[in-house]
Amino acid sequence: MTTNNLITFAEALWQSGIAPALLILAIGWTSERFTRNKRLTNLLGIAEAVVKWAEVTFDGGQTRKAQAIK
Repeated sequence: MTTNNLITFAEALWQSGIAPALLILAIGWTSERFTRNKRLTNLLGIAEAVVKWAEVTFDGGQTRKAQAIK
């Protein structure tokens, strides 16, 4: 696969809601696994907030898609 195909595939996963759901699940699982490590837990909380922010901010416009890819 070329880079463009991978980007298109990633965009399709993101737009379908599969990628954000998997990211949130992975963050939740990792957070539970490492609850004793406060730094990692804080970092995972930040990552989850970023995913939620990206879902709201990047609503499908071409410029916003380009920003999200960068």
